[in-house]
Amino acid sequence: TKNQYAYMLEGFEKKWNYVGTQRTATYTSIDPGEYVFHVKASNNDGVWNETGTSIKIIITPPFWSTWWFRLVCFIVSLLSSIIFYKVRTRNIRIRNRQLASIVKERTKELDDERNLLRTVIDLAPDSIYVKDKQCRFILCNQAHLHLLGANEQDTVIGKSDLDIFFENIARQFYLVEQ
Repeated sequence: TKNQYAYMLEGFEKKWNYVGTQRTATYTSIDPGEYVFHVKASNNDGVWNETGTSIKIIITPPFWSTWWFRLVCFIVSLLSSIIFYKVRTRNIRIRNRQLASIVKERTKELDDERNLLRTVIDLAPDSIYVKDKQCRFILCNQAHLHLLGANEQDTVIGKSDLDIFFENIARQFYLVEQ
């Protein structure tokens, strides 16, 4: 008979593997850790050498399973979130400043146009006035103030014909305006 072999991976299994004349050992799915691989053999007469030999084996975990890799991933995720937040809020602030500038510019343009229109209305020789839905004056030019016998717009603005004229005259104005 030929030499016979047996092996065992201490920390992974508890029994010896008797493999006959096969001189290889294969393990799969071994968790990271420290192990001792033992091997013993028998001679041609079948007498086993019970002391055999051994080797210490250290299996390190893959890098993605290490604590330092997880820590790095956590820090990268945290920093990425912070950077995303800061960039996003910065862009929003920039956009808000742009919009505020546009609104300010448009408001100035509207004020200028309103002032120009107001000047044109005030200088017009014809009587011009505007009333709201409750028939109260909200705008009138100098010619209309003169027609009403008023000197200041404050004496007319916000008032209706009934506040300014006798009731029968105010009713006539109301009927004409409808």
